[in-house]
Amino acid sequence: MAFNLADGCSLIFQWVFIPWLQRELDGYKDHVNNSAKRHDCNKVLPHGVPNLIYESPEDFWALDFKIILEPSTIDHVRSTYIDPDHALFDLVPQEFGHFIQDYYHELGRPSVNRQSAWTVYLHLHHTISRLYEQLPPVVLTDNEDDPLPLLENHQDLPFHKNDDRDYYMGGDDEPDVGDNYLEGLDHAGLVVWEFSEDEDEAVVDEW
Repeated sequence: MAFNLADGCSLIFQWVFIPWLQRELDGYKDHVNNSAKRHDCNKVLPHGVPNLIYESPEDFWALDFKIILEPSTIDHVRSTYIDPDHALFDLVPQEFGHFIQDYYHELGRPSVNRQSAWTVYLHLHHTISRLYEQLPPVVLTDNEDDPLPLLENHQDLPFHKNDDRDYYMGGDDEPDVGDNYLEGLDHAGLVVWEFSEDEDEAVVDEW
């Protein structure tokens, strides 16, 4: 697919902002998971630093429901079902990534943070616009998905026709299942019980 300037705006944005936002999210996650929350007397779950509770739940009078997976098992699944060189894992198309990386080095590899992200983006956008004619002729991959065969001893989704079209599983696309699904539904109707209005009385449980 041919490259145009509108693609450049989107690709530069992805190249600059996605890694920065991911670092911000990682930092927030680390902060939250390593900080004790404000004590809540209505909370029945353990109080304390989440990472400490995760590592030693018995120290917080909690049960341990973790399911431990060996790293070698995860590595095996990755090597079996994931192609790390697939274009899906590229932040931007490889040709464009090499191109923009060179000019990022020319800018002095400025740090990308909350104060500088837009400045770095504008500098790169200015460079891309000025050197438009030097861009790689093809940098975008098509939108077609590679075929994904079924796993051994597994069946396809119900009502999925044997063709190459996308399969919609939403509630608006009613499958052709005949009248069999009506069996057992010829009852008098549902009985709805009357519930109390305790929640309207601002009753708070004491723990």
